[in-house]
Amino acid sequence: MNLKYSLQMLMAFVCTGICGIGCQSPSSSDSPISDASVDSVVVNAENTVQVAEVSNAESRISVQLGSLDELQARVKNSLGKVVVVDIWSTSCLPCMREFPNLIALSQRFENQVSAISFNVDYIGLSKKPPESYVPKVQEFLLKQEAAIENVLSTTPDSEVFSHFEVGSIPCILIFDQQGLLNHTLTDDTAGVDGLSYERNVLPLVENLLSPISSLPH
Repeated sequence: MNLKYSLQMLMAFVCTGICGIGCQSPSSSDSPISDASVDSVVVNAENTVQVAEVSNAESRISVQLGSLDELQARVKNSLGKVVVVDIWSTSCLPCMREFPNLIALSQRFENQVSAISFNVDYIGLSKKPPESYVPKVQEFLLKQEAAIENVLSTTPDSEVFSHFEVGSIPCILIFDQQGLLNHTLTDDTAGVDGLSYERNVLPLVENLLSPISSLPH
């Protein structure tokens, strides 16, 4: 009897805390509650929590459509900070491999560095407008927990490459605290080992953040 009563109390407690599951309060009779019923309620509760967590993540991690001009405006809005712009694509494996290090950099220098991911999946085809790439890009950003400024370029990739005078990606731009482009990094400039945040980006960012480099010229 005590086991049945305890199960009934557990059922009542779970049903009270979860909206929309449609449970009914247990009757005063001693009708047994099956293990399957309890397991079903627990699974539903876990699913509800998971949905809430995904919704919360999506509210923090999003991608916005933006042109090359709007990217430059974002850089100007971050005057006083070092700005690191990672130009990447979901078709660029080296880009995606290094992407977690952009997130780590933004977390390490949260108050000193502004990190912007600038996706160039859009290649200018009228049949595949920029917004058609959002789901795939958003999926990747959610997996990376990329709670930074994420922009999907509405400027075709070739125009972006031409503007920054680079032939391909990965490409990482480093702007100083005055909004001036100090470094344009690609595999070509990085050497035989390829572009790396640890080897190539971090030392340059740390140098810009040093007290000496912050002095007016």
